[in-house]
Amino acid sequence: MREPAIIARISLANALAVERQIEDGKAYFARFGRTVPPDNVFIDNGVSASAFSTKERREYLRALAKIEAGDIDHIWMWAEDRTHRQVIELAEFIQLCREHSVRVATAGTEYDLSDPDQVSMWFIKVRFAEAEVEKLSRRMKRQTLQAAEKGLPHPTGRRAFGERGRKRVKDDDGNLKTVPVVSEAQAARERDLIREAASRILAGDSLRGIVIDWNARGIAAADGGQWRNSPLRRVLLSPRVAGYREYHGKLYPGDPTRLPPILDEQTWEAVRTILTDPSRRTSVGGGQPRHLLTGLLHCGTCDRPLRARMVRKTKSKAYRVYYCHPVNRRGGYHVYRDADRVDDLIELALFHAIETDEFAEAAAGLQPEDPTKQHHDKLARITADLDVLSDMLTEAEVRERQGITLPRGRSTRDIERKIAEREAEAEREWAAIERKKDGRVRAYLPKNIRMLWPDFSLDRKRSILKSCIEWIKIHPQRGREFDPDAIEMKPKGWT
Repeated sequence: MREPAIIARISLANALAVERQIEDGKAYFARFGRTVPPDNVFIDNGVSASAFSTKERREYLRALAKIEAGDIDHIWMWAEDRTHRQVIELAEFIQLCREHSVRVATAGTEYDLSDPDQVSMWFIKVRFAEAEVEKLSRRMKRQTLQAAEKGLPHPTGRRAFGERGRKRVKDDDGNLKTVPVVSEAQAARERDLIREAASRILAGDSLRGIVIDWNARGIAAADGGQWRNSPLRRVLLSPRVAGYREYHGKLYPGDPTRLPPILDEQTWEAVRTILTDPSRRTSVGGGQPRHLLTGLLHCGTCDRPLRARMVRKTKSKAYRVYYCHPVNRRGGYHVYRDADRVDDLIELALFHAIETDEFAEAAAGLQPEDPTKQHHDKLARITADLDVLSDMLTEAEVRERQGITLPRGRSTRDIERKIAEREAEAEREWAAIERKKDGRVRAYLPKNIRMLWPDFSLDRKRSILKSCIEWIKIHPQRGREFDPDAIEMKPKGWT
């Protein structure tokens, strides 16, 4: 049985406005002695109908599906340009209603879809509404571009971390006024935290390490909730923290009175280089490492990476061990060592090394900022060259199969040689990036590292160890006593 339906919509969420539309629609059908079932009331509250909308009109799409299923015979909507603001969508809607013999009415018109004059007027109304939306969009884009060129902050309703923000409130007399969201003291504390995060990233810490620390310290994000990796990454990558305004990928110098820099440009560029590094891994197989030496430790017998796990000593006591998995040798273990004692030994060796004159001399000439940008730029050019060479190779292979003799430098052999050369060059650039990453981390090592070490995040500790140590091997030992001499370590870069 086919039943009537109401389509209600408004761009800015307004429950009362939608309610008025529904009440008028029900009153219209009441004159025919008909009742609209609840499932046939389609409400898109706070959803635009323009082509610029990013939200899906789920209820409108559901109405179309019910029309196509033959469940609806009569539709009422408040106004033509309330339901449709795109002539293409209107054409599809009218065609669907014609195919399924659905009557359509608005608050002012009962449409005869077989009358070309009525349908033409409907299209004209919707086209005028569509044109107004396009003109409004053009004005807003021009206004936004002008604000960007003048270096004004982005006119968003959300407060950015480190800024005071603005909100509209009513005073005692009921008048609206604009007031800051937070105090200047809180905004200043947040700017100091952004600087702290940037320094920690340059020193080898991770977004995860900072987030865990900040949440433990009770530091709230801009929305008052807990921190997560992605929002912190967006804060540090945002041009606003360096005093820039971005619009369509282009940077404009910010107005120093409205958009003062939080980080100097050199620091911001260095942080951006680190966080956008293509080789940067945001996750590790099986989750993030939970042990200090995971990835550095190797078995002294088979040279395979050691694993870590908890071992139950008694019902109430457990301890960690680093071990070589039995699958590596058909049962049994090559090495099996107390993880806490190994960690303590390596940390002590690291402290001794950092405190030597040799280490200080090696670190003295290192740049504290990230110096890898030039290598990433060169890698981008190499990648572009490889794409071109790959296309050339495909074309050369086709021609040679056709028996065509290619000139020198254009044959598959010549192109493959060029590809091999560019790939080797890319490997050298990656190697340089890895070396300079380690140098940056070592340049930020504090002299009082023994005192600060307990406060470092696990990720920063691992980054420091990886910058100073190539590998650690644990060899089998005789007896059950812990033997430090059975642990071998190869320093990296500074010896």
